[in-house]
Amino acid sequence: MHEYRKVSVDYLESAPQKLVFEMDLPVTPAALFSIFERSDTWQWAGIEDVIWDREPPFNAETKRTIVQPSGNRLDEQFLVWEQDYRMVFRIDRGDIDMLSALIEDYTVVPVGENGCRFTWTIGYELRGWRQVLAPLLSIVVRLMFKNMVKDFQAMVEQQRST
Repeated sequence: MHEYRKVSVDYLESAPQKLVFEMDLPVTPAALFSIFERSDTWQWAGIEDVIWDREPPFNAETKRTIVQPSGNRLDEQFLVWEQDYRMVFRIDRGDIDMLSALIEDYTVVPVGENGCRFTWTIGYELRGWRQVLAPLLSIVVRLMFKNMVKDFQAMVEQQRST
């Protein structure tokens, strides 16, 4: 596994590559966080399995390992866990050698009586010589994440119906 830079929350402001997606969802913040806390609701993000280091309630010291269908593993460390409002995590180690750092911020605010606005911010940096490819790769990465957003919205809608 590759070691990634152990960035802090303020890295979201200075990351060389940054993506922000905002969407309104037809669920409460508590319902959305209950989806985030499950291990079987992450397929939208290309994740086959989620292994938490503890049972809920989670906190800013929680760790988890995600496994992708390819077998790649990523070890994540949560830096912020404000139940039903915000969680921020970074990747500490993983099988993807293109990255030198990655952090994600999930912020959820209520909208109306039964809805919320979810803002997903991703900050990352490519490893070594790949940095010169960042302008081109950022187009591909943005499209990949846009597809994840569509899949996420569909999954939330489906979870709401069950």
